[in-house]
Amino acid sequence: MDKHEAQKLIDKYLDGTCTPSERMLVERWYNEQSDAASPVSRVNDTEYIEGTIYDRLPFATRNNGKKYYSIAAAAIVLIALSFTINQFIIRDATVVKQAANNEIGPGGNKAYLTLSNGERISLTDAENGDIANQSGITITKTDDGQLVYSVAHETEKDNPVITYNTISTPNGGQFKIILPDGSNVWLNAESSLTYPTAFTSLEQRKVELTGEAYFEVAHDSKKPFIVHTTASSKGMSQNIEVLGTHFNVNSYENEEVVKTTLLEGSVSIKTPQSQLVLKPNQQSQLKNGGLSIENVDVQEAVAWKNGRFMFDNEKIESIMRKVARWYDVEIEFKDVDKDQVFSGSVSKYASVDKVLEKLELTGAVQFRIDGRRIIVK
Repeated sequence: MDKHEAQKLIDKYLDGTCTPSERMLVERWYNEQSDAASPVSRVNDTEYIEGTIYDRLPFATRNNGKKYYSIAAAAIVLIALSFTINQFIIRDATVVKQAANNEIGPGGNKAYLTLSNGERISLTDAENGDIANQSGITITKTDDGQLVYSVAHETEKDNPVITYNTISTPNGGQFKIILPDGSNVWLNAESSLTYPTAFTSLEQRKVELTGEAYFEVAHDSKKPFIVHTTASSKGMSQNIEVLGTHFNVNSYENEEVVKTTLLEGSVSIKTPQSQLVLKPNQQSQLKNGGLSIENVDVQEAVAWKNGRFMFDNEKIESIMRKVARWYDVEIEFKDVDKDQVFSGSVSKYASVDKVLEKLELTGAVQFRIDGRRIIVK
């Protein structure tokens, strides 16, 4: 991107006409460029803010012939919502610090595999290599922490015995699995996937998901791939049908909405009440039996797979549920407006106090860590 294109993007941001992904890019630029800058304490001095944001944004130049009345508003939005701008904040924010020997670290590759006979294998502890063989199917844990299924004997390749396995991740865990048809699935924390050990003799490739997963489905025009999710207590049962595509599904029981986000190809969403087809960069939202579509920034939906927390006007209560799942902690709210929203991005491989520090620097919330309990106030 040259300087002219960058300037146009910044102008769109200030005019409020950029897309969510463009807005996130500008804020990410600002965060990277402002690390060495002094924080702003005079948050009500709009002229100072106007000058500061223009001085710090890369490639930005002031236009003396035009008054940008939206600059102050944009700056206030950055202060109030984007904890990525970790220097453009109130100077005296108090940051929660954990002692090094009591630091709550991030999650990692942790999962359990339950075989059809009920045997439960800790994939965290299992050595790399073949970990099980059932009905002619060999299950292998690779050096890079993946689970791979393959037919053990050529004579059983065309008509293997079908059994079902379940891979589940705890709080603080994630894992990748390569299914028997070659499809790749990344499983987020506190999630589970139940699937057949072979698809050869089946008319469709059906799996069941709880929690969150990102799918890269191997194309097979003769066998549709179906992901079934259910949250029966909230009327949020659905089937996602594809032939081969990339998409993310968030179907946690404690979330208000089941979200299916499409990156490539096309996806059919079916519920007992309705049906719709998603196009790339669209997200279906299922709530209380009602199904709707929104255009979204897909990078936010898959940020967890790419090693980041990314939020766009997301409620603090929802953000803290993600923190709880990944860091395996309990969350307690004290006199907090749970509906206040934040935007931004931060690595999920930092210790939890670093993530909380980013949030706390907005001046809107404070945190106290007590063992494995985070108190939000």
